[in-house]
Amino acid sequence: DRYEVGVIDHPVPAPQRSRPRPEPYSPMGTEPGQRIGGAEGQRLLDEYLCERKWSAETAQALDIHAIRTRGRARIRHPFTSRGKWYAAQDRRIGPGGPKWLATPGSRLTLYNLDALDKSSSYNNIVNLCEGPPDAITLLDLFGIDYPALAIPGACNWKTEWTQAFEDLTVVVIADNDGAGLQMRETVEAQLGSTCIVAQLFVPSDFGDLSEWRMDDPDFLDVFHSRHDAAIAEAKDGD
Repeated sequence: DRYEVGVIDHPVPAPQRSRPRPEPYSPMGTEPGQRIGGAEGQRLLDEYLCERKWSAETAQALDIHAIRTRGRARIRHPFTSRGKWYAAQDRRIGPGGPKWLATPGSRLTLYNLDALDKSSSYNNIVNLCEGPPDAITLLDLFGIDYPALAIPGACNWKTEWTQAFEDLTVVVIADNDGAGLQMRETVEAQLGSTCIVAQLFVPSDFGDLSEWRMDDPDFLDVFHSRHDAAIAEAKDGD
């Protein structure tokens, strides 16, 4: 049985169940003086969403918002767990300086930890992406309840996260570069004995999943095909 959300088919969801997850850190939030409000904040956010092809509804659900820190405007992406957020990454707007900064005082964990609970609605499948933007791209396409989460950077996997994926099918989606290859190898080595690890490769014409989604008119069909094939291949080899 299947049901349809927009133009995307999904398996009929089963009841979600709580799974173990990495220990959360102290809750935090954006200081009132950092958030850019009014017309300026909305303009900055709208321009960013247009560039990413994400909807305003997705940004609102994930509390993505404009801030000003270290003397410049950035877009903040909170890392949440069961209604509270514990860390964030801030994306630079415009040229100059590092593209991404961790919020001072925070210790990054996996992005969108709630996907671990939601995996029970999708045959115990989760999609593990390289960086929050690729996970958000999947959430924007398939809905906020889609089981997509992300490592906060290709080289930032932590062994302590392994237990959270026990008995799941983990679809790894990394960038087409050396760091992405290293992420695939690290995750395979860390998770291979505790769960099924499937490798979904982005077509070679694109650098990452978000670029693939933005530039390929056939993205949905090809993504579903590669997703299914990656899982079938991983299960055949298990």
